[in-house]
Amino acid sequence: MAEVVSKTISAGDPVTSDLINNIIKDLRAIAKDNASQSIIIQNAADTKGTGVSSKVYHSSMKRYVKEACQDIVFNFTGLGFTSAPRCWVQIDSGGASLIDTNLNFNLVLHSVSTTEARWKFYAKGVKPSTLTFHMFAVPTQS
Repeated sequence: MAEVVSKTISAGDPVTSDLINNIIKDLRAIAKDNASQSIIIQNAADTKGTGVSSKVYHSSMKRYVKEACQDIVFNFTGLGFTSAPRCWVQIDSGGASLIDTNLNFNLVLHSVSTTEARWKFYAKGVKPSTLTFHMFAVPTQS
């Protein structure tokens, strides 16, 4: 598992290039690790409970994609969601050069529950390639 050092930034604190570089290093360490990670984002100066305060879960998978429709399923079992989380995906080409037709796709969230998110990858005219799908999930606020 990636080693991530806790950092606290309060309102009014100067955000230096060293701090930003360390955060980027932590994100790269997490990206190299294939296991699920949780990141806690919290606004320390928030006294009304309206700021960002949540765990962000991350998981990734590599898939060989081609034309047509493909299912991409991320499993949440054991993460303790009590209601369907909010989800989003980033697609990483791994540095491969892409041609314009590689951008002719849609990624649609088909269904989400407390245990999994099912995405549909719709593509037309896409050059077959291997992509990494990074899925993020946050608990819904009640």
